[in-house]
Amino acid sequence: MKKAPLLFLFFLIILASCSEDPQPLQACNTDNVLVDLPWLAELVTELNKSDFGRKYSYISTGIYLGQTIFSLQNCCPFCNSVTPIYDCSGNNLGFLGSQGIESDEITNWKVIWKSTESTCFPKD
Repeated sequence: MKKAPLLFLFFLIILASCSEDPQPLQACNTDNVLVDLPWLAELVTELNKSDFGRKYSYISTGIYLGQTIFSLQNCCPFCNSVTPIYDCSGNNLGFLGSQGIESDEITNWKVIWKSTESTCFPKD
């Protein structure tokens, strides 16, 4: 009977030590693209400086023609936006849409950055 409280405490410690922070994206020959790619780190810094960036912007990644791509997107309810697509070096590859890169040509979409103030997705 004395083992039950210790077992319960053990499970509480295990649960408390679990982190829900997402693993950094390993791509573009780096361990963490948000830190190791200077142009992407600078973009995140700039987005965090503006109300619009913190509330409505997010960065996604995916695979396009066999390479990792990045997309600056937003969920602004009153904006008509153009969504740029970048490669690992920060070069603009074009834009999402009927006159550019079709979204179904990009696979493995994943959001890799959003502000803690983001209104784009349900709170984690």
